[in-house]
Amino acid sequence: MRLTLLAQSLGMAAALAPKDLDPESQKSIRNVAATIAHGTMSYYNGNATSNAVDVGNVQKPYYWWVAGGLWGVMLDYYRYTKDPSYNDALLQALLAKVNLGPENNYMPPEHALEEGNDDLFFWGSAVLSAAEHNFPQPQGNLPSWLDMAKNVFDQLQSRWDTKHCGGGIFWQIRADNPNGLTYKNSISNGGYFQLAARLARATGDDKYLQTAQEVWDWMWKLNWIDNRNYHIYDGAGIDSDCTKTNPQSYTYTHGIIMYGAAILAEHTGKSEWADRTEKLLDGASWFFWNQDSGGQKGVLYEASCEAVDRCWLANADMTTFKGFFSQFMWKTAILLPNLRDKVEQYMLPTTKAASQSCTGGSTGTACGERWYTEKFEGKTGLGPQMCALATIQGLLADENDKPFKASDIKRNSDATFKAMDPNRPDPVTSSAAPPPPSTTSTPPPPPPSTTEAPPSTTSSTESTTTSAEPSTSSSTSESSSVDIPPTTSSTPSSSTFATTTSSELLLSSTTTNSNDETSTLPTPTDPSTSTTDTPCPNEPSESAPSNTIKTSAPATTSDDTSSDCPSESTVPDTSSLSPSPTTLCFATSLRINSTTAPISVSPCSVSTAYTRPNLTTYTEAPPPPASSAPSRPPEAAAGIALTTNIWTLTTVSFGTIIAIWSLA
Repeated sequence: MRLTLLAQSLGMAAALAPKDLDPESQKSIRNVAATIAHGTMSYYNGNATSNAVDVGNVQKPYYWWVAGGLWGVMLDYYRYTKDPSYNDALLQALLAKVNLGPENNYMPPEHALEEGNDDLFFWGSAVLSAAEHNFPQPQGNLPSWLDMAKNVFDQLQSRWDTKHCGGGIFWQIRADNPNGLTYKNSISNGGYFQLAARLARATGDDKYLQTAQEVWDWMWKLNWIDNRNYHIYDGAGIDSDCTKTNPQSYTYTHGIIMYGAAILAEHTGKSEWADRTEKLLDGASWFFWNQDSGGQKGVLYEASCEAVDRCWLANADMTTFKGFFSQFMWKTAILLPNLRDKVEQYMLPTTKAASQSCTGGSTGTACGERWYTEKFEGKTGLGPQMCALATIQGLLADENDKPFKASDIKRNSDATFKAMDPNRPDPVTSSAAPPPPSTTSTPPPPPPSTTEAPPSTTSSTESTTTSAEPSTSSSTSESSSVDIPPTTSSTPSSSTFATTTSSELLLSSTTTNSNDETSTLPTPTDPSTSTTDTPCPNEPSESAPSNTIKTSAPATTSDDTSSDCPSESTVPDTSSLSPSPTTLCFATSLRINSTTAPISVSPCSVSTAYTRPNLTTYTEAPPPPASSAPSRPPEAAAGIALTTNIWTLTTVSFGTIIAIWSLA
């Protein structure tokens, strides 16, 4: 079996423990972001696989849509820090046909069973961000980033359904999805709204502006955007003509719609959009901890699940939500500088609390989920890691990061990335490091929550749609000599996306696979980090790595006794659905597919019967008797299939050695 081995490293960025974050120092923010970014990418093995369908995708229990969100966050990482360490993997993921699809619209048949209209938004948002910042697109036979984003928009526009509820697009795309075409929600329509707003600004074409206005008006009329307090509710079933609203509110939906309004405020100059944006910002107070039961007040949390420790149940989607909220909060501040003080009032306490949670795992830098606890609470995974990254790297955002528009958006085919010194001094006149928050300003407490059950999703009514013709023109302004590794071959060639500098100590590391083939790759080294991976407790012995790594430097034993592995005391009984912390003992390890190990799945109670594509039906049981917790959302109902109890792991951990630079 041949494998593509791409070394994941900190590249140009120096390692700094997140708990030591200094929010007034750009250098500190960059280096903390680098540490967290490395931890985030350690959960990704799509660039070390012989299975083409895994390229650009993330592991279960996360779904394909999360991968689209991840690449949007990693685009921001490069934009804010200028560290190009992960850009090759980013390009490979966004341009892989297994993600892009045959019509260049992120409708790949390989992911058809799990893709919904909300999922489509996250991939479209990532490529539109690439266009808005002239990120290189080196494949001349493919459309530009902007044309890809237009193709995604056209797909969503073709699904605008007027037969039910007077408009709107369904949550799902396929009628044979377990939820069918029975439910319309604010995340799918809010994503459509944001894409329309951004394309209006990027192209100057009023058709996108008209669409954005139409979607806003439709959600406003249904009171999904609360006409009084600007809370945003989840959606409704067509059986009630979308009038029986599910009152759940989620951070990511709020952030997505708020940023769409901010785009229109900046693009049109109309006060009504500026007013709506500020009211949405005020309405976000619901998502900042203000309970008297303990914890740091004024810190971002997922109100619908964190307080009752239910975000990991079923599929872990909800552990990613607040990262996207943070992402769009900071982008709102970039576009509307008059709102920056208010954004910082919310986000500065949150960035500090998030950094304090990043003390877990075998590295001591893995990030936790419940930031208001002011500590790492025991659960790690891609979701919490990505949330912390999006939140903290946003401290570097300033007006100079404003997205390009109109003629300033150009096709850039030069995918050579300039390395940047992570220890470059802060600018003398820097405005990117915000001042400490006032101790007297705390976001107001959220209003009492109602607990209406999610609407029924049992019918399978199909909407009437029109076909969208995707753009296939590449509109290349210059040819490129940079080739992205093919994603359809089972034997991709080896490459790396690590950046070598004079301050980086490299060793030649040889890996031997089961067919005695070898690959040599550069590995940065840290004498304080062991090169030997420790198996997770209770992990079957057959999962021990059959591959070996030989280095020219002796390994040392770390004093760190913490682990990313699950335990009964720190991980809920559904944690075995999250193979990332289960199989990744070191958050900085390079994972290579070579062996398999079964893990049993334990049943858990659920509050709402719900199925995701490719999973068997969850059993129904009453929720725990927890106080005033909001009702469970359709997309995050708790439960584990009892019929299929085995998840197969195909990863083995190898310790990656990290180069530590002097921060003096």
